[in-house]
Amino acid sequence: MEQKSILITGCSSGIGIRVSIIEPGPIESRFRANAYAAFKRYIDREHSVYRDYYARVEKRLAGSKPMPFTLPPQAVLKKVIRALEARRPKARYGVTFPTHFFAVLRRVLPVRVRDQILSATSNGERRGYTPPEAEKIDICKKRDLPRLNSLRRKYSD
Repeated sequence: MEQKSILITGCSSGIGIRVSIIEPGPIESRFRANAYAAFKRYIDREHSVYRDYYARVEKRLAGSKPMPFTLPPQAVLKKVIRALEARRPKARYGVTFPTHFFAVLRRVLPVRVRDQILSATSNGERRGYTPPEAEKIDICKKRDLPRLNSLRRKYSD
């Protein structure tokens, strides 16, 4: 979404259109309930090589505990109104504490470090399965690329 807004901003800069990104963060909604329904409908957890990862995802989606720093939808509405009424709207409007915090991180941390933090805080844990054959492959050696590609095909969902 961010890349699309950058593209639109560049294309519309000469005609007086300004684009702002509203970065909501955790907002009270039916998102988790809808995601859980889709998960149950489309994911065959028991027969997947990612079953351990999917078990953690299902536990998180099925839980009723709200995420920390969750705000009501009206908080987003306030930022939208502020952006619409501003004479010179900002490029980004953060809504919740996490969006403000990660905006600071975006400016001060290297991309890899920031991505590791985002992954750790967004339940983006690794899927938790490495085929035993993959441990023997050195991805830097050209001779191992065919084996790596065959494993990728074999274990992809």
